Amino acid sequence: MVPTPMAPKPTKKTQSRTNKRRSSLRRAVARPSQPVAPSGKRKQAGEALREHQELLAKAFRTSPHPIGITELATGRCIEVNEACLQLFGFRREEVIGNTTLSLGIWPKQEDRARLVDRLKSGEPVRDLELNFSTRSGELRHILVSADLVELSGRPCLITAGHGWCWPRPTIHRAILSQCHQKPSGHLEAVTGTHIRRRELVEGQDRQHGV
Repeated sequence: MVPTPMAPKPTKKTQSRTNKRRSSLRRAVARPSQPVAPSGKRKQAGEALREHQELLAKAFRTSPHPIGITELATGRCIEVNEACLQLFGFRREEVIGNTTLSLGIWPKQEDRARLVDRLKSGEPVRDLELNFSTRSGELRHILVSADLVELSGRPCLITAGHGWCWPRPTIHRAILSQCHQKPSGHLEAVTGTHIRRRELVEGQDRQHGV
């Protein structure tokens, strides 16, 4: 019978290396695995966020509706788009950093306070008719939609206008003046003429593909 060869007795160095491997294995099993996002996915997420921000900024700048962002507490203008500057007749450097009250945009300061109170109470502001004043002092009647936002930790007010028109008293005086000079029933003729002109213009626009 051939005797079985004896395994070599492990040295202290070999035993220490084996114990370290076992200890590392136990720690790896005990510690829960934490998924790590690949650098490629993080880069894609950053690019998507940047593209989204650029899209919103472009929509803000190119919107045909006047849009402004102001500090809620002070009314200080943070950002306005080109349509807003054109409507009120201000230059950008005249607006940014100044308050809407100091610019005289609100003929009645209580209108802004009423708007802010509605938003703070959770009541939505959509198509609220308000009066505003331009740089030259002309009144504009505008339908306003507004909401509260937070920028860099500051509560702000974002306001968008649409449906603005020339001052109503001017239109009323022009129509009434013609009615006083003409026989009864001329009011219907005047308004009908304006309607027919608008229909004619719209028809020409459709023919030209506008």
